[in-house]
Amino acid sequence: MEKSSPLWIIALLLTIGMVGGCGSEPEKRLIDLAIVGTHDAAAYNASPRLRCQDLTLEEQLEVGVRAFDLRLVDRYDGSGRMDLYHGKESLGLEFTEEVLPLFTQFLTAHPDEFVILSLRKEDDDHHSPDEMEAYSLSLLRALERPEVARLLYRGELTPATKVSEVRGKLLILLRTRIGNDVCMPYFDGFQDDTTFTARLVNPCGGTLDLMVEDKYMVYDTIGMRDKKSALSEVLDLAETMPDHWMIAYLSGTGDPTPEAVAEEINPFAYRLLRERTSLPGGIYFMDFAGTPEARAIITLCKKHNSKI
Repeated sequence: MEKSSPLWIIALLLTIGMVGGCGSEPEKRLIDLAIVGTHDAAAYNASPRLRCQDLTLEEQLEVGVRAFDLRLVDRYDGSGRMDLYHGKESLGLEFTEEVLPLFTQFLTAHPDEFVILSLRKEDDDHHSPDEMEAYSLSLLRALERPEVARLLYRGELTPATKVSEVRGKLLILLRTRIGNDVCMPYFDGFQDDTTFTARLVNPCGGTLDLMVEDKYMVYDTIGMRDKKSALSEVLDLAETMPDHWMIAYLSGTGDPTPEAVAEEINPFAYRLLRERTSLPGGIYFMDFAGTPEARAIITLCKKHNSKI
């Protein structure tokens, strides 16, 4: 019998995923990764009452943050410029010229990584048809710049979407829908201050069911048991819904500032996650990502991802 060619054997092994460590990657689903995100990611420039972060966007990328919750306000002057806000407070950053380049430069330098941007129109009192059109046009102009457009993830987002498909890409999730024919997934059914199921819908095809915890109002200012209970609940629910993408906000506000909530919740979340036998995949949006407990959560997520 003629001996098989060594090159033929290598090709076969690569096909079935036995050589090089890359064969298993196509089987790794995006929704199984534990992704660290930052809530109101640009609010490191905010006033003490609204400040949510202690690291710049560049520093967040450096420590391992890969999902960024950004709130935008259009200038409504035809310039296409959009400023980052937290509530009614400007954060002193412009989206198109100052923020987007940070992510495109990062992805160009690190083509094996990906970045998720969750974008929301922040000025809720400016929702007239003309204002919505201005916001939509400005955002599309920003994302259609050649240096951004070449990095946009334009595939379907479903439970089957693989990590390998989004590597080197900028994945945009729209909290505020900007058009019926824009091929970017938008949140459908997002609720306020609770735990809920929703869906990411791409008008051009593909849906992804979500399990979301966004219980942000903290009424128990001492023990913060309401927020802690919500986090425990969504982690338990996530284990029963393996084809849902979990989104958990560790952040909170109310009478206490976001910083006061983070001082209580980040250590709790770290203990909660560390003690679990398995870490649910999803996005963990946190405040004050530079604190020791937040950094510990980032390390936990990295360990989880290395095992799947």
